[in-house]
Amino acid sequence: MANQIEKCGIRFCNNNYLLDDEVFFTSETDYNGNTFDDVFDTRNFGVYRLTKDPVDDAFIFDITLPGSIEPASFALLPADYNNFYLTAETEITIEASNFGFDTIEKTFTGKHSRFGVFCNFTELKEQNSYRYWRIRITTGNRTEFDDSLDIKYAYFGDHVGLATRNIATGFGVGLKDLSQVFMAESGREYFNKKDKQMNLTGLRFQYMNDQDRVNFQQFYYCVGKTENFLTILDPDGVTEAEIGELNRIYSFNAIPGQTHQIRDLFENTFALKEAL
Repeated sequence: MANQIEKCGIRFCNNNYLLDDEVFFTSETDYNGNTFDDVFDTRNFGVYRLTKDPVDDAFIFDITLPGSIEPASFALLPADYNNFYLTAETEITIEASNFGFDTIEKTFTGKHSRFGVFCNFTELKEQNSYRYWRIRITTGNRTEFDDSLDIKYAYFGDHVGLATRNIATGFGVGLKDLSQVFMAESGREYFNKKDKQMNLTGLRFQYMNDQDRVNFQQFYYCVGKTENFLTILDPDGVTEAEIGELNRIYSFNAIPGQTHQIRDLFENTFALKEAL
């Protein structure tokens, strides 16, 4: 069982506490007239600019939760995966407290790559029920666009995970180009250029116990085909060259199919498409 768990983990994130009104940002946040508060709309993704705090030389924002609840994940997805300028010297720290931002009770360490910033608050199985949270992203030794980060989506909240089963190996990963190609009578090609979309196919949970099956079933019953959600796939970087390469906002292609295997064990198969 332990070997199976190490293969490829997955977390479905769909309870974003940043939607709450009591979220405050230390760094300046504005891009094209939109404030950073708008970035938490999971349906309409924009580009938002987080400006570093000049005193701490870091990108900082503070979160005041309405009570001592237990968030599980933090993620920050860039607007452009090829222009997310964090360096090897960049440090991600998430500070938590029940007594205000000047008191640190617990510090979590995040990970980052050109595909975003990620932190799991539950991986050490320690208490993480705090009201005040401060997320600090140091600039490292950036040389390009040193004063800002352009981001597409931020998440701070719960995730649905499975206790005994992770994604089976052998799933498909593909990038679909939605551009249209037109050909003139002369044979010359013209293009209506559109975004590229990540597609994950052949995903399956094998031999799920009853509790995992119920948890996953409740999730896809809730979101259906119409709701977008953050998926953190392979959070430990076991199967990827770069952490976060497959972590995107997705929706289900169709309601996952469920097959009975033996006794009380089921298999669930599904596919995901990136929300653009």
